[in-house]
Amino acid sequence: MATTTLAARIDHILAPLPGVTGVVVWRPEDHAPLLTRHADRTFALASVVKLPLMLEALRRAERGALDLAERVRLDDAGRVAGSGVLHLLDAGLAPTLRDLLRLAMVVSDNMATDALFARVTPSEVEAAMHALGYASLRVPHTIEAMLRSCAGLDGQAEYAAMRARFADAGSARPSDPDGASPTRGDRAEPLDVARMLVDLHAGRVLSEPWRSLALTILADCQTNGRIPAYLPEGTRVAHKTGTLRGRTNDVGIVETPSGPVVLALFQEGESSERSASAALAEVALAVYEVMSAPPSSPRPTPDAAASLA
Repeated sequence: MATTTLAARIDHILAPLPGVTGVVVWRPEDHAPLLTRHADRTFALASVVKLPLMLEALRRAERGALDLAERVRLDDAGRVAGSGVLHLLDAGLAPTLRDLLRLAMVVSDNMATDALFARVTPSEVEAAMHALGYASLRVPHTIEAMLRSCAGLDGQAEYAAMRARFADAGSARPSDPDGASPTRGDRAEPLDVARMLVDLHAGRVLSEPWRSLALTILADCQTNGRIPAYLPEGTRVAHKTGTLRGRTNDVGIVETPSGPVVLALFQEGESSERSASAALAEVALAVYEVMSAPPSSPRPTPDAAASLA
């Protein structure tokens, strides 16, 4: 299947979705993406921001500036509502920084993420990623600040108030919160996020064994309703999702019979998470089928005509 045919198939899948969808398909062995769509448009990251946080934490561990065996005591003041399990548990737990990384990535734990942001601040993550060349990345918010903005609560509101606000589907919330904004929130261009994963796979972000640890953590992700959902059982997918106020994202590395492929998928505008997730899963399946073409078939090559505005 030619790259232009893949582009047409992806266009057909995404056409019914409102808003805009960013797509990058990139084989790590190539210098340029195989296919892009809205790749240089800025999208809100939601929990995909946890990917650069993990990378910078591991880069610090690699050079001895952070000890992943260090234990961090969690108390009531650090509770963050939303995804994850730590905020539901009794105070006094003392997981290691390595545990927090796994929780933040594997179950998208918000409390674990902000405990890590206390050690590696959002501005430090942003600066480190800029130094690596991912210039579009902006990280102005912790997860709590992101969610507080979306809930319409001020800085004095307590954890219980935030949980109650999100539990009440009928509560009044800001129509354009900073936390979910592609211009004011944690954000990046799909092309930069895809390049981040290409560079990780190639060993340009982390050396061994840190590179393998990062990929293993990503492969352990348990929020699997998007990129992995329609792929053949047993397909290895190292990825991270993000979901927030009509933003449905998934980025990762898919192992196909002909080699790995990086996918960066960002959907903005579809209010139904289920519909958006299904569409992203269909895109991933289309890419997998192209990359699984028999050896006798012409292998797709990067094609400027497949780059869609």
